[in-house]
Amino acid sequence: MDRQTIRYPDGAVELKCSVNDAVMCLAAYEDTGFEPDMLSMILDSVADWYDAYKDNRLIIPPCKVGDTVFEITNLPGDDAIQMRFVAEIAWLSGHGTVLLSSGFVIGFDDFGKTVFRSREEAEAALGGDGDGRVDC
Repeated sequence: MDRQTIRYPDGAVELKCSVNDAVMCLAAYEDTGFEPDMLSMILDSVADWYDAYKDNRLIIPPCKVGDTVFEITNLPGDDAIQMRFVAEIAWLSGHGTVLLSSGFVIGFDDFGKTVFRSREEAEAALGGDGDGRVDC
């Protein structure tokens, strides 16, 4: 949204637009439900997150606890794609890890390689034949 006012160094304020446009902008702001102090806290948080991102300190896991994921397995006689549940997410020895309901621990970097967020993604990684089996 474009600024609708000019604030002068002496503190005086002047409208840059019509009164109707200014009222519409005020209504849009009020519709958000935010108070000025809430917006200040949000902006401070975003600035902190941005600083963490720039410093490589912001970690965004590829899933959350309770998510269903699909793991490609190469065990003979098994369905090549196994549905698992995310039991825990942790940071171990400098690596993001996910504990699956199967008891296996996988790394964040396994997502998109051997673990997927949907069966369709896992099938596509296997070649898209849709039979759920790997030729062994």
